[in-house]
Amino acid sequence: MASGKSERMWTSSIPSSCGKNGRVRYAKLPLKATIYDKKTTSLSRYFIIATMFTGLVERTGPISSIEEIAGGRRIGVEMGEMATEIAIGDSICISGACLTAVSSFNEKVYFDLSPQTLKVTHLGALEVGRIVNLERSLRLGDRLGGHFLSGHVDDIGELLEIKVCGDFSNYVFSAPSVILPLMVDKGSIGVDGVSLTIAKLNDSGSFEVALIPETLSTTNLGAMQVGRQVHLEADILAKHVQRLLAYK
Repeated sequence: MASGKSERMWTSSIPSSCGKNGRVRYAKLPLKATIYDKKTTSLSRYFIIATMFTGLVERTGPISSIEEIAGGRRIGVEMGEMATEIAIGDSICISGACLTAVSSFNEKVYFDLSPQTLKVTHLGALEVGRIVNLERSLRLGDRLGGHFLSGHVDDIGELLEIKVCGDFSNYVFSAPSVILPLMVDKGSIGVDGVSLTIAKLNDSGSFEVALIPETLSTTNLGAMQVGRQVHLEADILAKHVQRLLAYK
């Protein structure tokens, strides 16, 4: 190994095979990145980003049941005909959080919430009847119409203001300090599992998005009121860059 650089190993995932319903299954692969120290000016890296969702909500559905189980919680979601296409073990994005289907019955699908999930998401505050956004994981060959989302919540924001502009609306959300450095004007942000473009970024700790009538009518954003908590997920590429630069 040449002087002035060190090697670090990461593990990431890439599509390895097609599971039930054509959904992508992922295999773990070791990824090698060569990181140069501050005495050098170049950075050589190789990594693979595996994504599961696009932020294009397929439909919404209400929470049908909430059950306390040993160490966690189980929720049921009414999914209509979509439920017939979901197999046990499939990954579903529930308002921005990637959850695993554990059972289904009569167009309802059930998911277990671990203590960690309850800690880092707002799913613990859900109540029966609350509308959530739903998106199935990508299939091989699907078009990527939104942006890459993993379903791993980075932080929780709050709806601060709604500016109604005819049939359109501008929403202002809080941006916690952990996610603010990963955001840029006209960049992408996942809000409760919806792929949105940042219309205005305030370094004081908030950002604004412009919502069209289609987004307001087909997601849970249209019924939101000021004060509602939302899941936030930053662009995954920004997170990789931030991590790599930390080792320069």
